[in-house]
Amino acid sequence: MKGVFFFLGLTFYCLISSAQESVPIRLNDIKPNRQLTNFLELNSDERAKPTNNYQLILSHGKWYAIGNGDGQVFTPENGLWKRIDKTLLEGYHYGAFLFDCNGTLMKYGGYGFWRNHGMFVYFHEQTGDWQIQPSDRELPFNGNLAYFSKKENTLYSFGNFMYNQSMSEEKKFLDSLYRIDLLKMKWESLGKLNSNLVDKYHLHYRLHTLAGNGGCFVQPTSNDSTALFLNFETLKYNVYNSKNNSRLFRFFKELPVNEQVYSDSYGLKILDMEVLENVDSISWEEATAQPLESSDLIYKQAATVDFKFSILLGALGFAFGVFLLYFFYKRKKSSVKMNTETATYQTSVKLNLSILNTIVFEGAMYPIDSADYIVIRKFTEQDATTIELNDWLGLENKQPENQKKQRAEWIKRLNSFFNQIGFKEEAFNRERQETDKRMFVYKMNNKLKANDVLDDSETTK
Repeated sequence: MKGVFFFLGLTFYCLISSAQESVPIRLNDIKPNRQLTNFLELNSDERAKPTNNYQLILSHGKWYAIGNGDGQVFTPENGLWKRIDKTLLEGYHYGAFLFDCNGTLMKYGGYGFWRNHGMFVYFHEQTGDWQIQPSDRELPFNGNLAYFSKKENTLYSFGNFMYNQSMSEEKKFLDSLYRIDLLKMKWESLGKLNSNLVDKYHLHYRLHTLAGNGGCFVQPTSNDSTALFLNFETLKYNVYNSKNNSRLFRFFKELPVNEQVYSDSYGLKILDMEVLENVDSISWEEATAQPLESSDLIYKQAATVDFKFSILLGALGFAFGVFLLYFFYKRKKSSVKMNTETATYQTSVKLNLSILNTIVFEGAMYPIDSADYIVIRKFTEQDATTIELNDWLGLENKQPENQKKQRAEWIKRLNSFFNQIGFKEEAFNRERQETDKRMFVYKMNNKLKANDVLDDSETTK
């Protein structure tokens, strides 16, 4: 029996060792003494800066270096790279699309364990760990052909490959445009991509995007000297080349090893990675000017209507239009009243707790301590007596004076948190009970309490 356990243990060790060998050299490639410290020098001759195994991303004015294929996260502090994660995430997110979801770092898709997948994970900075954010379906993704819209809080995916090495499947390019609402986590297909993008401009061979306010550049490939700009607001695309857009292609040429091109709300910029300073930039207005070609992003089949029906359809349309005018005239007063009530309600729809340990307020995501998150969820369901709040905060075994102090501190801290993220009223307060003026009841502001939106997946947990 001992021999069987020894054999199983040896087999498991061999599998782990072989998996580790397939992981790229990371920190020891950047700094030899990685085991001694979590700090990496920025200006060292030992390549002590992020290499191709790291992605630099700017979130809320702060730089992060994210490991490719693992969950390592670094931020600069006093001229050094400081590691801030505690994750064991490893080997499952090579080639994932990394983006800043309104202050929360997220990854979509990636390759690992012989297949590519469509999983979403986000970095919870307070715990230093990556957590899974489930979606309604898995849309496999491997590469960088995606775009995140901060305005819509949605992600567009247009470079999807289905690939499963363990089943000897060939790579299959999915030539459609997909969009997912990152609050509802539900995918939808917007239609088939224009065939020119896939065939003439080799979209399925391109690997890098630079996101702007309404769309993104897809950089040139070695066998195609054109750059593409996909506009997801108009669903159009533009084509550029180095001859007519030489200033733009300054940002698409091969850069020195210590420079990297990135984009923000202003435009395209070239970053000196040793000092994290910009050395060149071009605005979106200048970058997207004078395209060589423009066309629809989505393939649109021409509508065909038999001419002999056109007069009949026109007459029916005219009659229907007259009917609608009469109908809306009769409903005008009631409609105005209804719209006023709806607008009043919508002005208060701001808070969403559908993402675990995350406050979503007016479209922005704010990670919060899991204990506070649980208490806030309870407040959305009911008011709390002093005894109930003590129970929620874990104060039931403390002295009364200590309980009172910590209750007050919690309310003050949470009120300050909501004030900082944009809710300018008191989020929590206490009132005397109507039935017994000696007792207090703790309440959440109705404007927040009424707007808690729960997914079915959350309510069934």
